[in-house]
Amino acid sequence: MKYILRKQFEEKHMIEAEKILNHLTLTSDNAEPHLLQLFQLLKDGKISLTNQIAEVMLRFPTEITPFLFDVFGNLEESVDLKAACLQLLVPNVPFFVKIALEDELQRIANNPTEEEKGINLDKKAHEVLNGFI
Repeated sequence: MKYILRKQFEEKHMIEAEKILNHLTLTSDNAEPHLLQLFQLLKDGKISLTNQIAEVMLRFPTEITPFLFDVFGNLEESVDLKAACLQLLVPNVPFFVKIALEDELQRIANNPTEEEKGINLDKKAHEVLNGFI
């Protein structure tokens, strides 16, 4: 029974995410509230950052910058979300966003939490930094 409830819960959030992605794919008008909904689903762990979601998010580099600051600046944030952002978003954002994120990336690279170090997030942050510094 728990599995069925969990599966329905996940499907509900994926349907919500699909609606948001469809809207953002069709138009960039009034994108911010839809992006905020998407960010909240990601931060709450209700959906995972996928290539499809990242592709849509990357169309709005200015709007996703505060989200990235929040993810990397919050020591309590999920390391899985940090890893996904480092893999799928940060390497593909414009240079001005990478420069804005430099302090956060330096912190992860040089002073990672135990969880961040445990999944080699520090090494990934070094790779990303070496790619643009």
